[in-house]
Amino acid sequence: MPSNNIKSLRQLTPEECKEFLNSFDCIFSDCDGVLWTVTGHPIPGVFEALQKLKSRGKLVKFVSNNSVRSNDEYLARIAKYGMTNVKESDIIHPVKSMIWYMKQNKPNALVYPLLGKAGIDLLVEHGFDVVDLDYDTSTCASMGNFVLKYGLVKVDYVLADVNTSWGYIHMVKAVEYLKDSNCQLLFGAMDQVIPLDASHSMPGYIDFYNFLLKYSNKQPIVLGKPSLLLADILKERFNITQANRCLFIGDSLKMDINFGKNVGFQTLFVLSGGNTKEDMLNAPECNTPDYYAESVRDFMDILGE
Repeated sequence: MPSNNIKSLRQLTPEECKEFLNSFDCIFSDCDGVLWTVTGHPIPGVFEALQKLKSRGKLVKFVSNNSVRSNDEYLARIAKYGMTNVKESDIIHPVKSMIWYMKQNKPNALVYPLLGKAGIDLLVEHGFDVVDLDYDTSTCASMGNFVLKYGLVKVDYVLADVNTSWGYIHMVKAVEYLKDSNCQLLFGAMDQVIPLDASHSMPGYIDFYNFLLKYSNKQPIVLGKPSLLLADILKERFNITQANRCLFIGDSLKMDINFGKNVGFQTLFVLSGGNTKEDMLNAPECNTPDYYAESVRDFMDILGE
């Protein structure tokens, strides 16, 4: 049933504003649709508001399902839009979560990465051996030879996340590697659609994942939102001992708000991304936020700025 108890930041009384600001110590914020549009334009007032929150002693960290950007690209964009003292370690995305998981379980793993260039570069930077995606192998004969010779290379993990260069060849190879009972399948972003704005979206990568599931019969380990494994990573990495003292900010009801609620964080839904207020009011309880705002800019009003 839709909830009628969602509070608008703009409608909080002065006493409620004070109580709300005192109720959390750490902010976890999504990026696309919250900090900037999917096409990269900054959402007005957001970085100023987050900088003010940092100056009031709040920790501000970023949790995105987008591993396509490199660390340098994230940091450069955040700095360009006016937020200072943000470090690489303040940003979490699925490939970083995969690296954390593999280091915990098999730090010398050989991996087959169905990832973008930034993700593959990050794996190499962290010392993982990577099987070449071999984009030039494109004939049926060469693929047949690969399948017939399967077993010459044993891969520990197949990693799957957003990658615009995925193709049939790469998925067939992934399925072959996954025939090894010791090879694990790790998934990143689980977004069914990628919203561009309230009216436009692109298909996500779920159907690519489904191909791997159908032909490998593997149970995947999911490390993007809304996986609870990601929650374990955040708690360990940022020394979170009280989940209810954290505020998760996002524009996706199914990814961000669902994740935050399942972890026990407070949740703030912003209307600056892909979901609308109508979506929010009709969302199931598991996707219903505690608060909503037009954008993170609304914090400037309750901060008295």
